[in-house]
Amino acid sequence: MALPYIRPGRNPHQMMGSLELLYSLYKRYEACHPVFCYSGPFAEYLTGHILDISEYSMSAVPTQPLINRKVSFLLVECFQNIVKHGLPENRVDSETSESGIFTFRNHDHCFSINSINLVVKEDIPALSKLVENVNSLKGLNLKELYLHQLENNEINLKGGAGLGLIELARKSGNDLLYEFSSVDDRFARFHQQVSLLHKKSKVTSAPSSQIEDTDWLHTQLLSHGIILFFKGDLSQKSILSILSMVEQNMGEDLNNGLFTRKVGHILIELLQNIAKHTHDRSSFKDGIFMLSNDNNRIRILAGNVVNAASKNFLEDKLNFLSRMNIEELKNLHLMAIKASLKFENKSKSGLGLIEVAMACQGRVQFNFEELEEDSYFFGLDVII
Repeated sequence: MALPYIRPGRNPHQMMGSLELLYSLYKRYEACHPVFCYSGPFAEYLTGHILDISEYSMSAVPTQPLINRKVSFLLVECFQNIVKHGLPENRVDSETSESGIFTFRNHDHCFSINSINLVVKEDIPALSKLVENVNSLKGLNLKELYLHQLENNEINLKGGAGLGLIELARKSGNDLLYEFSSVDDRFARFHQQVSLLHKKSKVTSAPSSQIEDTDWLHTQLLSHGIILFFKGDLSQKSILSILSMVEQNMGEDLNNGLFTRKVGHILIELLQNIAKHTHDRSSFKDGIFMLSNDNNRIRILAGNVVNAASKNFLEDKLNFLSRMNIEELKNLHLMAIKASLKFENKSKSGLGLIEVAMACQGRVQFNFEELEEDSYFFGLDVII
């Protein structure tokens, strides 16, 4: 078999500011509900968190129960395959600083799962042959191959007999899309996509490739140190699973109960702000947020669409808070607690945004991007 084509490494992209990136991602994935992305080391303990996030976020999307069950299966199987075929976490840390990416999105008529993980180049021919063999078979032939591999215990280069890849093709009903791109003389990125068409979709053509888009997303997240990115209905249940993932990826300096509670509290305040001020254009509160480890500090970026009245309200309050020093914010916070104030005027700020301002030492970063008449994208940047 001819060696698979290995695309050259990605070209450098222009560095965006954090709020610019937040808005760019919102516009790029505006039609997707939901979008989730994790960028970091792949480990089995993360599988349950990802499954929880998908189940909670997909519950807000009108799809059939069968589709949701298949999505759950594909997510677990995809992530397990990455753990199996990718480099062990200790090798990623010691031999290359690049992390992988795992993302899923619901868009148009299709649910897509995309991933990028590092492999050593000497494993590429065997891995490519395995995927091509799976893609060459359909229906009963795939089932027969699965049973044959299972009964005969035929083992591939990673010890899994390709059973996971066979099951992905069987359950999705589509070819597995893949590509390799070079990192250096030793390593390559293994791009993979699994797609599931919605049952009621009238589209019969094969799902389009999201590999190039995922590569762009990977580059942007790496350049900003982003750990997690989510766009969709921001329910508290999905946030709890996301917070668990963040806690397990903070590192020893940040991984303590007090700090984790603080991050969780501020994140919930930001999400409540989204729920309160989101411009109702759909049946659920659509928002976007990202988290990163920024020099041993956690950065939270959150955004949503607001109307003109909310824009004026938020801009007025945040400008007022940004002019205050930390002692003034503490005094205002104490006044707000005592009086239970609810933003009656600019000197009576509500607790939520006061606590956000205190968390980032009074340095509140935000912007508004005009979308259409009486509609603006509101982005907020907080470093704790």
